[in-house]
Amino acid sequence: MKLRAPASSANLGPGYDVLSVALSEPYDIIDIEVEEGRGIGISVRGEYSYMVPTDPSRNSAGLVASRILSWLDAEMHVEIEIDKGIPVAAGLGSSAAPAAAVAHALDRMLSLGMSRERMVEVAGYGERASAGVEHYDNVAAATLGWFDIVRVGEGGLRVFNIRPPKGSKIFFSIVVPPTGSAYGKTGKARGLVPKNVDMKSVIWNVASASMIVTGAVLGDPRLIGEGMRDVIVEPARSGLVPGYSEVRRAALESGAFGIAISGAGPSMMAVSGSKEVARRISKAMWEALAHEGIDSMAFVAEPGEGVSSME
Repeated sequence: MKLRAPASSANLGPGYDVLSVALSEPYDIIDIEVEEGRGIGISVRGEYSYMVPTDPSRNSAGLVASRILSWLDAEMHVEIEIDKGIPVAAGLGSSAAPAAAVAHALDRMLSLGMSRERMVEVAGYGERASAGVEHYDNVAAATLGWFDIVRVGEGGLRVFNIRPPKGSKIFFSIVVPPTGSAYGKTGKARGLVPKNVDMKSVIWNVASASMIVTGAVLGDPRLIGEGMRDVIVEPARSGLVPGYSEVRRAALESGAFGIAISGAGPSMMAVSGSKEVARRISKAMWEALAHEGIDSMAFVAEPGEGVSSME
C-alpha cells in the first residue's frame, strides 16, 4: 500500500500538546508491504534520508509496526519504504507522518478496525523515536488532516477534527532554518517547558487557543493569527530558533496576522488570508534570516488532508 503522509505543525503558539494542523505540503510517500516471515525492514530515500534511522527501534514507523505486531502476536514481516520529503528535525512533524501512515496502512491491510482515537494513539507511540515520549498533536493532524485538538487524561485520548468551511482562505508562510541531528531535538525542546506558570499566563493562553479553534471553525485567518501569541512555552524555546525575533518582526511587518514556532522548531509559521500576501511574508522571513547570515528554505502551504492512498 502506497500512502501520502503530510507535514504538520503543532501548538500554533498557545496550544502546546493540544492543537495542530496538517499542511498541504511537503509530504512523505510511504510504501508498506506485509509478507510472510518475521520482523520489520525499513529503507529510506529522498533528500533527508541521511537523517532518518533505519533501525526499527529508533524509527517512528518501525515502532508503530512493532507495536501492532506485538498485539497480534502474528508471524509476518512488514517492509516499509519511506521517500522523505518532509525536512527532518524542523518542527514539521517529520516523525509523525510515517508513524501515521503505518498505523493507517496496517489497520486496513490487516482489517483491524481501529477507531480514529485508537489509530492516533498507536501512531503517537512512534513519537518515542524523536521525543522520547508519546504525544499526539502531530500524529492527529497527519492522520486526520486539517486542524486538530487532542486531549489526554481522564477518559483516555480524545481527538477532535476541524475542517474549515469550503472556500476559506487560510495560508501559512513557513521558514525552515538549517537543522542539525534529529536525535533528541524534540526532547530537548520539551525539557524547556516551564514547570510552574502564573494564572494570568494560563488565562491568556486558554483564551488565545480558543481564538484559534474558533478561527478554524469559521475559516477566519485573522482570528487564528490573533490567537497565535503564546506567553508560556514559546518564550522559553525562542532561544533555540535562529533569528527568532527578526523573523517574527519581518512576518508581522509584511502582513501576517500572527506567527509562532512550528512544533519544537526551528521552523516558524505565519498565517495570512491570501496566497499573494503569504508569498510576500515567506520572502520577508527568508530575507530576515539571510540578513543574519543564515541560509534557509521558505514556502507557502494551506491546511490539508491527512494520510491518503496513492493507489
